[in-house]
Amino acid sequence: MKFNKKVLGAVLTSVWLAGCTGTSSSDNREIAKTCPLPSEFQWEASSALVSPNEGIFGIKDPSVVYYEDKYHIWATINDGNWKSVYFSFADWQNASKAVQQPMNGTKVGNTVAPQVFYYRPHNKWYNFTQWGRGYSTTSDITDVNSWTARKDFLQDGPPIEQGKPELDYWVICDDGPAGAFERKPTVLTPRPSA
Repeated sequence: MKFNKKVLGAVLTSVWLAGCTGTSSSDNREIAKTCPLPSEFQWEASSALVSPNEGIFGIKDPSVVYYEDKYHIWATINDGNWKSVYFSFADWQNASKAVQQPMNGTKVGNTVAPQVFYYRPHNKWYNFTQWGRGYSTTSDITDVNSWTARKDFLQDGPPIEQGKPELDYWVICDDGPAGAFERKPTVLTPRPSA
């Protein structure tokens, strides 16, 4: 079996981050603050923790957030077209029983290859997607219908070239400005709309 190192690394990082501990207050002020690095790793193989619904060919690109004693998952699915789902559960042993809610039909629409995170300076949750350099926001990640319509975070940036879309944005935040990283080379200009 052949493994794609980039995909394997992203999955392992997502699983590790999902295990971070901390507080999760309902008023969004105290989000997970601590995540000590383990001194050693021990791997355990199992069958799939989550399977796609019937008629769906796969489920991938998960964004995992632990909030209010639940794991919240946004993921890419494919039923012949790329789409996305949201589901949540309290324990990984019950992940396969979680109801997968499609994102198409919501204001945000499909958020393929999502990255969901809380941005304290705005007191909002953000969902970045590779489609159309998009992002949307909410104050309640438990409500799939609460996300705003998707906006282009580079609205004043260069147009997306047909056949050469940017891919898999990733946002990294620290005490300074947030940085959005992407696969496509770009000009170093300010990002006024995000």
